[in-house]
Amino acid sequence: MQFGKDTKNGYLLDTEVENIFISEHMVVAPGDYVKVYLYVLMCAETGQSVSEDRLAKLLMMDTLTVEKALLYWQERGVIKRIRAGTGSEEDRIEFVSLRDKLFGGANADEVKDGTDISGDEIYDKNLADMLKSIEKIIERPLGGKEPLEIFSWIDDFGASPETIVTAYSYCKKKYRKDTASYVGKVVKDWMLKGLDDVTKIDEYLGEIEKKQFLYRRVFRALGFMRNPTEEEKKIMDVWFSDMEYTIDKVLEACSKTSGISNPNLNYVNKILLHWYKEKHGVLPNKDGHIPVGYVFKYYDYIREDAEEAARKRKQEIYKKLPEIKELDDNIMKAGIEAGRLLVSGRTDRKEASMAIKKSMDKMLADRAALLTENSYPIDYTEVKYRCSLCGDTGTTENGERCSCFEQRMEEAKVWRSSEKKQVQ
Repeated sequence: MQFGKDTKNGYLLDTEVENIFISEHMVVAPGDYVKVYLYVLMCAETGQSVSEDRLAKLLMMDTLTVEKALLYWQERGVIKRIRAGTGSEEDRIEFVSLRDKLFGGANADEVKDGTDISGDEIYDKNLADMLKSIEKIIERPLGGKEPLEIFSWIDDFGASPETIVTAYSYCKKKYRKDTASYVGKVVKDWMLKGLDDVTKIDEYLGEIEKKQFLYRRVFRALGFMRNPTEEEKKIMDVWFSDMEYTIDKVLEACSKTSGISNPNLNYVNKILLHWYKEKHGVLPNKDGHIPVGYVFKYYDYIREDAEEAARKRKQEIYKKLPEIKELDDNIMKAGIEAGRLLVSGRTDRKEASMAIKKSMDKMLADRAALLTENSYPIDYTEVKYRCSLCGDTGTTENGERCSCFEQRMEEAKVWRSSEKKQVQ
């Protein structure tokens, strides 16, 4: 690589560094980039030809850092790179006279041989402005692989400079994150969602902020001091989108939990589903698919059906084997007594509760023996949910959508069709 300088001063014993470079460029540049600049400036003054690999060895850094440093200074208009043409073995790097550039000298936009590269693809004003804006947002110079990684988002994802700047601003303000790896994920996500301009991004972020407000308001009403899980967000999204409830109506449902010991989202969901069914009945959405809210109605149906079937089986057993009912009553009483003991002030409460537990275990064993002796399964009177994981609620204990949801959705389509036929 050859170096040159568009100055009339010729070769001097000392390497001159313009004060404009020191005050405007050096103070914000990464240290390794300044080292590269100063060394190649010396090479330009003395007319040396040095390869990038050789520079890396001389400066005790890797070749990639040298390449990024040269690109960094080129993007800032400090140097110009003349690509090797036919018959030329090396690219030529020329140093711009920053004094002439600042005061409008003859060489401001042209290299020494008069070749105009103001439209060069590498040095693009929009990209330069983008990098300056990013550095202003993150309040530090971009360094390492960051500039090249940022440029890759334009090539790989089709992101515009405006989109990238918006992503940096959003990540910095919202999450206090400004690393290229973090911002790159946001840019990729936006582009995959079709958010390819600032207007669409603003609308998208506004909608997210609106949802976040609704989530926080609901959780505050329920007394939850944590953030909702993704599955809990999906449940609440159904209330506000599919069911089109207002926040006031949802808060009214939340107020119904004041009478229960453990307020939870599923309880509120049941209330809202019941209200929706009373007002609208069973309605498919516009595209003919089953609304998520309707799938939860189906969960209510199969859960209530399972509980009713268990109640009937229990009544059957009580009628045929009255000893079972007596055992069940005694087991229930023993459980209540054990609970009272645990919260009492008795000094022997631990030993007394253990004695009650042994008595309950014996009654349960006697109950199982009676059922099997009469050719009934041990769990004959228990509720048999289709899904043991969620108990036919569609939501697991940690608030996530259950793995059985897709299957229940297909069943709900058939159930809806049968209900429509009955109405007709």
